[in-house]
Parts: sequence; structure tokens; C-alpha cells
Amino acid sequence: MGISRTLMNVFSRHQPEALFVISRDSPSAFELGEAWAPWQVPPNIVGRVLTPLFGALSLSSLDRALIVVPSSVEAFAPDLIVVSGSSIECLFAAKRLSQRMQVALVSYFMDDLRMLDSRLWWRGTGKGLLSWLLSESRGVLFISAALQEAMSTRYDAPKRSLIVHSTVCPAEFRCVPPRPITDRLKVLYAGSLWGMHFDAVELCASVVDELQQSGLQVELEIYTPSIAAAQHLSEYRGVTVHPAVPYEEIPAILGSSDVLLVAASFLQSNHHLAFSSLQTKLIDYMAAGRVVLSVGPQSGACSRFVVEHSAGFIAASKEEVHNALVSLLKQPSYLIEQGRKNRRKAEEEFSQDTVLPKVAGFLNECLD
Repeated sequence: MGISRTLMNVFSRHQPEALFVISRDSPSAFELGEAWAPWQVPPNIVGRVLTPLFGALSLSSLDRALIVVPSSVEAFAPDLIVVSGSSIECLFAAKRLSQRMQVALVSYFMDDLRMLDSRLWWRGTGKGLLSWLLSESRGVLFISAALQEAMSTRYDAPKRSLIVHSTVCPAEFRCVPPRPITDRLKVLYAGSLWGMHFDAVELCASVVDELQQSGLQVELEIYTPSIAAAQHLSEYRGVTVHPAVPYEEIPAILGSSDVLLVAASFLQSNHHLAFSSLQTKLIDYMAAGRVVLSVGPQSGACSRFVVEHSAGFIAASKEEVHNALVSLLKQPSYLIEQGRKNRRKAEEEFSQDTVLPKVAGFLNECLD
């Protein structure tokens, strides 16, 4: 997931003895007391109607549940807790853990949670939590300026905040030389295909199909762990689907392309995610030294980022995707020059040597 990769990139240089990680994959990292258990509803239409109400009751009881801190966490004796998660339960647990251990809390928001979970607005339980995190956390990290703007407008502005995108280590993220100039344009998408991506990727696939039928050599390669969801896309002409590769192999995969695709959903139900979520792959794409094509709403965080950093093209409709791909096919020299600019910007603005000292300084301020 993008959240996990971003956290790994941002905190990878911490000494092992100075970092204790709690995740869904950590066995018994901490336990909720017996006072809390999720309310269960039947998997039918009645259950779907009642789910928000029962979910709100569950969260209300979670906010009062007893947190049992394992001895391993107590022995670690943290000075600071950093929480980042896409579930309201994760945020509640971090709040309770911070209170239980009397340790300062820093929140790292990567998504707009207002509409992510319908339970947020029942009895104000979730709304109150987000308000508490923004006002009571020692500091708040935001993945994008759009998310900072949205949440600071909706709630009280945090005491201190910092915008932190993902980061890369240029020495490890090798930049492959551009492919020889030909009459073929190779577009590549690397990453998951959740609802917040799929319709935009499929739009691009349909345009590639039409360009192929018109005789233009434009191809789309997709590397994703969401193979089942992506199989349908391989039915479009010129589209090839591959399983995901280890992150260490990503630079070589990205380097085999001319243009790298980032996609944000056009659907209204995903608007809050498209608007606020700055996808981790954007920084990787720039570090790969390739042109970025952002397909999605113009107001989306990814398209705004591409415009702000002059990283490539944005397209908010099928016609704009078509025009962008045809234009890129006809400008091989632009692909090379813009790719070099993107790599240089990634090294100067998003390298670990640049970003991590800022994060460390911010966290130290949160301890004062």
C-alpha cells in the first residue's frame, strides 16, 4: 500500500533501536480490553442499512475501552507516537495508547477521512476524534497541501504542521537511460488498482486501444498486485498486465518506459480521495527520470502536483488523454529533456538527504 511505502521511505533511516513499529501485521502489538468488540450485522440489505449505526456504537465503546500495553512496548518507552492509518479504529487506538502511556502523539494524515467511513458522522464519534487529533496532537504531518487545506478548514488548525510527501534515495533509485527514439510510445502504470484508481486507468486503456486501431504505436503496461481487477484491462488492444514486482526492482521497470501514468478516480464517490491523496508513486516516477501523465480531476492532488512541479501532462477527460498521448508520441526530445528535469527535481527536493532532516527537526519540535 502507498501508506506503508511512504512510511518506509520517510522513516527508513531511523536506527532500529530508536523505532518501534506497530502495524496490522504485528502480532499482539497492543490489545483492546474485553470492553470492546465490533458489533456484528447480518450480510443482507438490513445489515447494510444498520452498519453505520452499529459501527458508530462500536466506535463509541472503543473510545472507552481499556488499552492493555504489552511489556515490549512499555520497555521500549517511546518519547513520541506517530500514527498513520486509513481506518478510524487505528486512529482511536493510537489516541488511547497515547493517553494510556502519557506519551506525545503526532498524526500523519494521508487521506481525507471525512467520507472514507460512513460511521464518522453518527453521534459525532469519529468527527470528534479527528477534531481531537488535529487540536491535541503535538504536531500533524500532511501528505499534500490539498489535504492540509481541507482538514484545517473543516476543523481547528493544528498547533504545528508539515507537508511531507514520500521521499527517495537517489543512490538506490537508479535512473535508467532513456530508450532509443522510435515511433513507439510506451506508457507504464505501477501500483494497486483500487477504486480510487481504476476508472482513470481504464480510461487511459481505452484511449490506447483507439490509438492502436488508428495505427499509432502507443502501448500501456500495467504492473499491479491487483491482478484479478486488472485482467479486464488486458482485453484492450495495446494493454499488457503484469504481476507486481519487489520495490527494489521498480527503478528498472519504470526505466523501460517513456511515460509514467498516475491515475485518480473521476467518480464522485471517490472525490475526497482524488482531491487529497498524493500518491507515493509520483516521487518514484520523477526519480526514474520519466515524464508523468496524470489522468484524473484537475482539482486532484496528483494533477495539482504535476502542474506545480512542471512534471509532465495532466488530462481530465478522454479527449485530453488522447491529445496528451499523441503529443508525447510526436515529441521524443521532450520526453528526454523533461525526464532529466524530473530526476533533477527529485534529487534536489525529494531526496532523503533533503526531506528527512526536516521531518526529524519537526518531530524534535513536537517534543518541546
